[in-house]
Amino acid sequence: MKTYLITFLFLVNSFIISGMTGNDKNYLTPQDTVLLDINFRGQKIFKHELAKGQTLYSLSKFYGLTLEKFYEYNPTARNSTPRVGNLYTVPIPNKAIIRMLKENHDKKEMAPICYVVKKGDTMYGVAKRHFRVDVETLMENNGLTTPHLKPGQQIHVGWMRVSGIDKEWQYPGGISGDLVSENKRNRADFLSKNYYRKTVEERGKVQWDNKDNFSDKGLYCLHNSAPYGSIIKMTNTFTNNTVYVKVVGKMPLNYDKWVVAAVSRDVAKALRAIDAQFFVVAEYYVKK
Repeated sequence: MKTYLITFLFLVNSFIISGMTGNDKNYLTPQDTVLLDINFRGQKIFKHELAKGQTLYSLSKFYGLTLEKFYEYNPTARNSTPRVGNLYTVPIPNKAIIRMLKENHDKKEMAPICYVVKKGDTMYGVAKRHFRVDVETLMENNGLTTPHLKPGQQIHVGWMRVSGIDKEWQYPGGISGDLVSENKRNRADFLSKNYYRKTVEERGKVQWDNKDNFSDKGLYCLHNSAPYGSIIKMTNTFTNNTVYVKVVGKMPLNYDKWVVAAVSRDVAKALRAIDAQFFVVAEYYVKK
């Protein structure tokens, strides 16, 4: 196995990281190297260099994005003409990264993924926090004898299929496990109020974060208008996923004024959110 890894490491280091990404028939080829950066949201980001014959619609689809979500990452692309050589930002989800290339994987279907080291990065942080691999494995795969890293250094962290990214990987989550029963109970409660309460529909952004300010896991939110203990029906406008969320308090003052609700991590997962803030249609009932 060690000889096998070293062989692939040699192949990775042999690639020329320049020129367009893919070609007029393929958006990614085994000759490309996916160079990743980490943005302020903790997302893994790749700069795709547009090749002849590639369109933004197909490019978005290849990376599992809706065109509208693609424009969120590339706002200037909305009103400009795509040109060969333009760089476009696309997120690479964790599920698309193959950490270890096994013998049953066809190298002709894979492109190597590398991470560009930033100032302050440590081998432990890159391995564990960013890519969820053992430090020893990452060092061995890169032929390193010491854990010291330098800014700008390229670390081979895995592989990606040249066939593209599944949309389900870009919009992870959905309702599963104990949340299924909780969502059913919340939905029943929500529908039972239909006969004697007024419906309010609200459109805007909701926010969640990895720290998760809610003490318990579950389908919870903070909202300033919906009554405490009531249920809000939330629909992600990009994925059309819907979840029924219980109000457990008011919004704190430190949230942006355009954020209409703060949601738990489980709500964000159920709505298949990939950003800290995302748009929803919220429906709830208030007393007449």
